[in-house]
Amino acid sequence: MRNLDILAIRSFVAVAETGGFTQAAPLVHRSQSAVSMHLRKLELALGLTLLTRSPTGAALTEEGQKFLTEARRILATHDSAIARLTGPQVSGHVRLGIMDDFASAFLPTIIARFQQKFPDVTLHVTTGTTSQFARQLGSRFDLVLATQAQSDLSGTLLRKEPLGWAAQGRPVATPLQLVVMPAGNLFREMAEAALREAGHAYRIAYEGNSIPAVEAAAAAGIGIAVVKQSTAREDLVLLDAKDGLPRLAPVGIVLHESETSHTDAAVKSLRKYLVQAFAGSAG
Repeated sequence: MRNLDILAIRSFVAVAETGGFTQAAPLVHRSQSAVSMHLRKLELALGLTLLTRSPTGAALTEEGQKFLTEARRILATHDSAIARLTGPQVSGHVRLGIMDDFASAFLPTIIARFQQKFPDVTLHVTTGTTSQFARQLGSRFDLVLATQAQSDLSGTLLRKEPLGWAAQGRPVATPLQLVVMPAGNLFREMAEAALREAGHAYRIAYEGNSIPAVEAAAAAGIGIAVVKQSTAREDLVLLDAKDGLPRLAPVGIVLHESETSHTDAAVKSLRKYLVQAFAGSAG
């Protein structure tokens, strides 16, 4: 009888969900080379080719697509059994506020694994402008994952996030056409401050009320936008000093917790899980 390694299965699902070995490595807290070894071991055990490798990532084969459904079922059963048979049961509701881009990028994988480990916890997730969410801790949210300037950090710093200028392509028109969020948004303030300091002429060409709206406008060629490099749309071109644009300082990804939720087991469990997940993705 063939035996499948649970960590190899977990690595396979992470690669399938993120599209690459580099992106998957932090999610399973292993190096890229270890994830690659796990996949070779799994393919050897199954006698199947699950992935096609390329310099830009990995794609599922037909056999890989079929096995992905089974792999997710195996992990769900495994993690649920571990959660139920070890330690006290955690149940309850957690209200989480997060940024639009993180909600659609790698956070769904983290949340899915949290719910496999804590199946009796219900999550209420709201996406939007997290600077406003942070002011609603307690009344509306138990936890808020927010972006803050490094000069104004509060809460628990999870990691530093590099920023970049992004556009449909090169060259960049002058005066610069900015695609931004409404006044008061951190990225807008950073963009305008950096351009003024560098002496660049610019105008606001488009104002959108969400990160997806701003990035879509930039991808359509309306102008340039400030984006998180790790979550920017793939059809955007990241610009730099060679394009004549000033450097942007990194921002902090910060976790805020309501003072009234410190003793709630479900909130504490999600907070701990998020901190550990981001620690695993550092660097």
